[in-house]
Amino acid sequence: MSHLAFVVCIVFLFTAFSMGAVGTPAYEISVEDSLETPERTVTLAGDEYTINSVAAQNRGEQINVIVTAPDDSEVSVDLYNDDQRLVDNRKSEGDGIVSFQTDSMDYGTYSLALFDGDEYVDVVPVVINGYEIETQYDDSVEPEGSVSFSATVSETLADTDPNNIRVVVWNDDNTVDKTLDHDTGAVYEQNFSVDQQGKYDVYVVVEGDERIGGEPVMLAVTDEGMLTVDQEADDDDGDGADDDDGDGADDDDGDGADDDDGDGADDDDGADDVNETTDHSEINQSTESDQQNNHSVISPTEDDDSGTNDAMPFGLISTLATLVISVILIMKLAATSNPNK
Repeated sequence: MSHLAFVVCIVFLFTAFSMGAVGTPAYEISVEDSLETPERTVTLAGDEYTINSVAAQNRGEQINVIVTAPDDSEVSVDLYNDDQRLVDNRKSEGDGIVSFQTDSMDYGTYSLALFDGDEYVDVVPVVINGYEIETQYDDSVEPEGSVSFSATVSETLADTDPNNIRVVVWNDDNTVDKTLDHDTGAVYEQNFSVDQQGKYDVYVVVEGDERIGGEPVMLAVTDEGMLTVDQEADDDDGDGADDDDGDGADDDDGDGADDDDGDGADDDDGADDVNETTDHSEINQSTESDQQNNHSVISPTEDDDSGTNDAMPFGLISTLATLVISVILIMKLAATSNPNK
């Protein structure tokens, strides 16, 4: 093989490898303020697409679609209704933002599909809400602890009762999807548990009886905040010991019996531990009394007017006497040594 042919071959292989590694520029659409969801597959015009979000809007709100496409490409963003009929579309050259008005749109599920000139390359579901949803639930529980979830569903654009209502609690590692049971009036409820610790997104879906893309038609979707599942969620006093029965007393050894008096022993028989409480009280009082007595003996009394502290100490008197005697002796010796004086 000649040197030129070898170089051409290497360049070709490198180019092919580079194209395979980098791939074609991505085509993608997303909707501003859309709600992230667990990844799932839907079908549009016979083709399957993976989606991981839904855009929930109220009628009158504008749908802003963010388009990602190669700079030299012309793409179309098509809006389909739940009958998979094209109802509107927008053109975009490369990256950009296109908008759709919703003033005349009926409630229900729509699909935004990105067309690159040859095929649809990305799909995002859109829901025009027909119901208003208000929820109540504890946003912090222990693993496998019961979550009491309640939703009040009121009609806005819709004129019929919901066919089905689901609550979805999820993160990247775990998903809990539960259907709510009708209670009374517009109230729907369900109790469920989440076995894995972590933070979970929560949303509610109102579904109709028809299907689109293999899934029930969504008639309303609302973001309902976050649920935290933590081992210390019910540790009301923050000391790390679980309050298993919710009465505020810590079950230190984890057997479900409350150690009400804090001595480490479980009060399993449910009777008040009166004797132990009394004993602890007497001991504490006795100890405090002893400490007070000891302080009285050791500490001097500052305002003692009895005169004891005013008397001159005996040691000081003795020292002064010795000094006087010494002075007299010195004077006598001086007189003896000078007889003429």
